[in-house]
Amino acid sequence: MHLLDTGQGFMHYNNESSDGSLIPVERDNVSEEFAEKLGMTKEETYAYVYGVLNLPAYQTKYANDLKKDLARIPILKDKEQFAKIGQALLDLHIN
Repeated sequence: MHLLDTGQGFMHYNNESSDGSLIPVERDNVSEEFAEKLGMTKEETYAYVYGVLNLPAYQTKYANDLKKDLARIPILKDKEQFAKIGQALLDLHIN
């Protein structure tokens, strides 16, 4: 219950819809501009962000900022590798 009260969660998709479909593509919560800047699809970008947020060096470096505000996501050199790691973590944590 404490996590529900004080935590933040970010869904991949916004499931609110007026046309009855559960996950409409046009309501994706991943920024299209950020995905284009990375040169990745929205799904790859979501995995990249998840991988970066789970990086211990990132959590240590931005610990104070993460307590106060939403995370800033840097564009790292090996972004494809972070997307693969993020996807593996998503699969592990969800499944």
